[in-house]
Amino acid sequence: KHYPLAIWSGRGLPQLKQKVNISGLFYAGNHGLEISGPGLTFLHPAATRSRKLINRLYAQLTAKLKKIPSIIENKRYSISVHYRITPRRQLAKLKKIFYNITNPLARRKQVIIKGGKKVLEILPPLKWHKGNALKLLQKHLGNIPVIYLGDDLTDEDVFRVLGKKDRGILVGRRRGKTFAKERLQGI
Repeated sequence: KHYPLAIWSGRGLPQLKQKVNISGLFYAGNHGLEISGPGLTFLHPAATRSRKLINRLYAQLTAKLKKIPSIIENKRYSISVHYRITPRRQLAKLKKIFYNITNPLARRKQVIIKGGKKVLEILPPLKWHKGNALKLLQKHLGNIPVIYLGDDLTDEDVFRVLGKKDRGILVGRRRGKTFAKERLQGI
């Protein structure tokens, strides 16, 4: 009650809520396109306009990648192509197929392509990310300070928007530049 807890994820909101299954929390799915919690229900209005295209891309990717071990998720408003199970010898082929399908749409600004930890993401062409969603939740909660822990490249969007009273903690051994103020090597 005194310390609201939010779970942020690239997963679709229904899958995220089912996986965590704790009532009273805030959940942000699809990189913040969907948020649900006490007194707050949010779906980015432009996300629904991309559903037909997302469904079409999912069908194309599923058909073209069926012989390459991977996990392709249709999360209603975005798609994830996980390649953690893809054999190294087939990874270049997976990425070539993925980008052959998505690059023309990205050039026309019909989708945004993001990478993460062994995943390629297709998102609606919005200037919206986990950081925007966090600001929306902060406003809902009265602009309280935030402690945010993240381990993925998409969490940099949150680390970048955190204020002086907030703490961003990068979890893991990822090298390179981060906007997180702190690092936690592992749990």
